[in-house]
Amino acid sequence: MQKNKKLTMSSAAKATLLTTSLFTTLLLTASISKPALAEAFCQTLPQKAKQDLSKIKFTKVLELKPLTPGFAVLEGPVWMGDSLWMSHIGMPSDKNPNPADIIAYRDGKVSTVKKGYGANGLSFNAGGELVAARHLDGTITRVDDGKVLAAKYAKKRFNSPNDLVISAAGDIYFSDPDWQNPQPSQAKQLMYHVSTSGKITGFGSVMEKPNGVMLSKDETSLYTGGVNGMFKYALKPDGSVIDKPQPVAKAAIPEGVDGMSRDCAGNLYVTAADKLHILAAYSDKVLASYPIPKATNVAFGGKNLSTIYVTTLGEKPSLWQANSAIPGLPY
Repeated sequence: MQKNKKLTMSSAAKATLLTTSLFTTLLLTASISKPALAEAFCQTLPQKAKQDLSKIKFTKVLELKPLTPGFAVLEGPVWMGDSLWMSHIGMPSDKNPNPADIIAYRDGKVSTVKKGYGANGLSFNAGGELVAARHLDGTITRVDDGKVLAAKYAKKRFNSPNDLVISAAGDIYFSDPDWQNPQPSQAKQLMYHVSTSGKITGFGSVMEKPNGVMLSKDETSLYTGGVNGMFKYALKPDGSVIDKPQPVAKAAIPEGVDGMSRDCAGNLYVTAADKLHILAAYSDKVLASYPIPKATNVAFGGKNLSTIYVTTLGEKPSLWQANSAIPGLPY
């Protein structure tokens, strides 16, 4: 296994980042309105309007030795250039309270990208830059240059930032449970919104140990998940959150909601309770569920972003994949 791979990418990897950087190009093109950016990106990819969900077949493609003895977690999958990057999280100890590396999977092989980084969720900002939710120091940090985007709320550090999503306009939404912090500094485990001006607002007190988070296709709604299920929040035009959560798919997904992603048709992909669930765009109806033991998160990658990747946890944390007729977001 390669150790401490430099974070800078080769010219070839940069050329293929987010399918030849087209996503980034669209994000920086002034002629395209911000709400239409993700849709414009999706329209560039070969896809079908619908797909036969019965033909989605998941196979295990990777099984890792845990980062620490006994148990580990794979989390935060993002498609970066020509590889799937993930957080490999171990069990805390007195010597190492926050063991977690960023690793890269490519063609059946794994390399260490950033050792001891202490991250969980990973996502991209509007410039195509990788941003991490770090339980190591309780921050939201831009990975490449180390710029901290959020560190404190009410003059106290965050507990253990877990997952995040960033809008086309640059608003950051992230969850802050206390999973990797036995002595949390924040009295409540909340969701947070970081505005484009840097203002930080807490919300989501209804949730127990908030976890996964994803925006709707039109970025007018925010989906969140935690121990007590999945919720949807309406967003104002300026990106701020209306803190009136609506339960989502309560009967089908009653608890244990973890990471999420979205395809180019707007359907949500949600990991929860040993399954990956696909929810219809806007109706929130569960279209299909696939058994994947101890699933933790999901993202799209591969050629034309048409491969679904699902991470898991356990004594042998693993990676599963399936082909999709509809491409999706690389985080």
